[in-house]
Amino acid sequence: NTLGLTGEIYPAGPEECKSFAQSLGFPDDYRIFVALTSLTGAPPWIDTVEFRDRSFRDDRPYPSLNHIGMAYATYATTDLNGDYAYLTEQGVEFVSQPAMAPNGERFVFLKDPDGTFLKLIEESGSATAGPDLVRLVNTNMNVADLQRSRQFYRLLGFTEVESASQNGYGQFARAHGFDSGIAFMGVDVSLPGTDRPLPSGGDPRGTLQLRQWGLPYDDAPPYWPPVNHLGIDRIAFYVDDLNATIAEMNRLGFEPVGPIGGGANVGDVGIVFYYDPDGIKVEFWGPVSEPNPNSAC
Repeated sequence: NTLGLTGEIYPAGPEECKSFAQSLGFPDDYRIFVALTSLTGAPPWIDTVEFRDRSFRDDRPYPSLNHIGMAYATYATTDLNGDYAYLTEQGVEFVSQPAMAPNGERFVFLKDPDGTFLKLIEESGSATAGPDLVRLVNTNMNVADLQRSRQFYRLLGFTEVESASQNGYGQFARAHGFDSGIAFMGVDVSLPGTDRPLPSGGDPRGTLQLRQWGLPYDDAPPYWPPVNHLGIDRIAFYVDDLNATIAEMNRLGFEPVGPIGGGANVGDVGIVFYYDPDGIKVEFWGPVSEPNPNSAC
């Protein structure tokens, strides 16, 4: 709510269902609260999950912006300076004051109460007294091999590409949390878009910000399973046929986190998680074309 996002918290389940638990990497069951949050009338949704009781893992999010994995998400605001001042008054922790990137982008990084990074960038529009976030721009993915990751996400349909390599010192580096110079190669990859109706909250042109850091470089691996780490632990993509997607991912040699969760009958929704080339957890969800024999709870 501090950032202007809204959502309703509710218990989610079936919390005692081994099918769903095993798909997330748990051996038996799990307990959660979920809040689907978004900017009003502006999908996609953020699936904010609180794992409870023995399902909770008290490991902190990535401590730096160059860590392999999904280190942050980016939102656009129409009043960067105003939002910085307003959120500072609300007690939000920022990495630095707003800064200018070499490509002309004005930005600032903040941390949520758990320590997860979020990036705000400025775009044109009117300002208000409160937060002025208007859209989710992209999700960051720090990777070890840019071309390898580019190929993987091309296979998933991210065919639109925009170069985004940058380097710099001083204010630009400090705004990323580093005292010395920083440099990374990068591309922003997007889905080509569709006129087809999507599930509620779907984004037809979702964008991933792929970054291969060179300076400084951190080769620590991303969050390990199960899918319950504080921070941005997974990204979800809707598919038309979950079984066909699984068959193709298996054919290409990619490793699943666990079996299908749900999908008891043809047409029911199921979920499955795979690792990308860096070990980042990618979720596919959608209707099954074959009943899942392991869906019983």
